[in-house]
Amino acid sequence: MLKDIIKHKSPVHTRDISLSTIPYKDESVIVHGELKDLRHVPIVDILGRPKAPGTIHHITVDLLIEPDPLRIIQAEAEMITTPVEQCPAGMDLGAWVTNKSDWCGKRPSIP
Repeated sequence: MLKDIIKHKSPVHTRDISLSTIPYKDESVIVHGELKDLRHVPIVDILGRPKAPGTIHHITVDLLIEPDPLRIIQAEAEMITTPVEQCPAGMDLGAWVTNKSDWCGKRPSIP
């Protein structure tokens, strides 16, 4: 079985995603999320450049959520580590935050 093969091998890459929900006030909560990509062995990328082991992505997001109606009140994110400079440039959480009661479970359009 494949499980038997991998249990004695070391990974070349791992991606860990964690989510925590913390009570805030009244019925509001803060959801904290974190994504971390780790390269465990040296590689050569598609452009032929050597890449050492280390963190590829380390991203966090914090969302203040109110339950009735369900909505995101505040959002904060941080790209702590990225593989290229351009990664953080596309991060605009403003389109995901709403105080409108008519948005629930629908993805807002991002300009």
